[in-house]
Amino acid sequence: MNNFKFLSPEAKGKRLKGDIGMGYQMTHKVVISEAFDPVIFNLPVVTTNINQINVSNALSTPLNLGLLERMDFFTMDGKYGFKYQVLGKPEFAKASGYKGSIALSYGHDHPEKTSINYSTSSSVRTYSTDLKVTSFEVSLLVGKRISTQHLFYTNIYYDAYNYEGELSSTQFAAIKVKGKSTNKGLLLGYELSQAGEESVGAKVKLEGGLSQGKLDNYDTKISGIFGGVIGIYW
Repeated sequence: MNNFKFLSPEAKGKRLKGDIGMGYQMTHKVVISEAFDPVIFNLPVVTTNINQINVSNALSTPLNLGLLERMDFFTMDGKYGFKYQVLGKPEFAKASGYKGSIALSYGHDHPEKTSINYSTSSSVRTYSTDLKVTSFEVSLLVGKRISTQHLFYTNIYYDAYNYEGELSSTQFAAIKVKGKSTNKGLLLGYELSQAGEESVGAKVKLEGGLSQGKLDNYDTKISGIFGGVIGIYW
């Protein structure tokens, strides 16, 4: 679950004006099931520490692209969305003042199938994995540009993930699992760039805050988080 969106409250303000970068973020990793011996081999062993949320890290490649004066398209980590600016002038206007936007995105991920071997001292079972993930997220972005170079902002976000997984075998019964998790947080952000410039330049975004991940009926985790992006704009 992404804890960062790397979105500012400003739309680009001009068609096909955009930015792309390489980002680092602290994420929430969801474990929806683990195939322990009692499940695979029907052994009478008590299992713990399954269906939980852990803190993890990830590299991301966020892309933002202007479509209309107040609307941008963006994508990151298999999610695709649109941002609409409702308050203040867009980035291309080079105007200081308060800015506000709403962003919505949708994601669908179907990782490549792999094979997993489970074994005891006397037997081995081979399963193939199949996992499907869909997600939806919404962000409310508010900030203030104090100069053409410096923009400060906040992002209040909520996202939801649905999971469907299956371990299948040609010899044994399939093991299926479903799950749903949510992630909500508050980010404080800073963006450094030369707003409204026609030429290519460098852009830096830094974000930090708090995030709460929740796996329905199981685990909840609240984390202090940090992330950043270094990229180019055009």
